[in-house]
Amino acid sequence: MDASEDVYLKWKRRQDSISYIYKEDLKKLSEDLDTNLAVANGQHPKLLKMYLGNTIYPETVILLNFHLNFLPYWEIEITDPAIWPVTYQKLQKYKPFVKFNKQVTKKITVDYFGI
Repeated sequence: MDASEDVYLKWKRRQDSISYIYKEDLKKLSEDLDTNLAVANGQHPKLLKMYLGNTIYPETVILLNFHLNFLPYWEIEITDPAIWPVTYQKLQKYKPFVKFNKQVTKKITVDYFGI
């Protein structure tokens, strides 16, 4: 198996179990939304640091943003001129490829954060 086929198979497995992966990734976050999403002094928020550190999957950021719409806030508040713009563009371009059940992921989000 070549490298590209391996990457595809890993991606396919993530897509097939996206609700489970989302739920497991949320457990790595604080139950307080502000702790995960707040931008202090233009710095990267906790959720972004975890994504950049490969602690959580990009699908989790995309699903969470679908339900909470925090990326426009980050776009304004994060002042990093190097890493953030590239990361934001990658997430935006990847978004159409992430398929998920909106009701299931909404319930997971509401249950975890208590919102």
